[in-house]
Amino acid sequence: MIQHKLLAIFCLFITIGSWGQYTIETIPDPKKQGQHSFVSDPNSILGLTTVDALNQICADIEQQSSAEVAIVAIDDFEGSSDFDFAYNLFNHWGIGKAGNNNGLLVFIARDRRSYQFITGYGMEGSLPDVTLSTIGEQYMVPKFKQETMAAGLLML
Repeated sequence: MIQHKLLAIFCLFITIGSWGQYTIETIPDPKKQGQHSFVSDPNSILGLTTVDALNQICADIEQQSSAEVAIVAIDDFEGSSDFDFAYNLFNHWGIGKAGNNNGLLVFIARDRRSYQFITGYGMEGSLPDVTLSTIGEQYMVPKFKQETMAAGLLML
């Protein structure tokens, strides 16, 4: 009887510990909300005004260059590697045009205090890793530390 109670408590802790953590399959795909949706913010980290502004920026980028940008802001995810999770999400959603491989994913996991940029091969010439690293370290990280995620993404 005691073993059953301990097992039930253990299962409860596992459930509570993983609650709120997303998997690749459970992050809402913004493209399922409409053609001009590029931002997934299921935990309302960014706020509606910022999501609207980012959606407009991403739509403008796609119209002017055909590049496809997706932005994801979540509290946490299942797994240990930020890069692997973001890379797998990038591929799962198929970000970028098939012939051009010109996608960009901006992935933020607030509780882990981490972000990742994932680019398709067609974007590496215009957005090399060194440029993305500079953007992240000089613009995003200082704003994220001040807990102004919106300003970090809008580079205000």
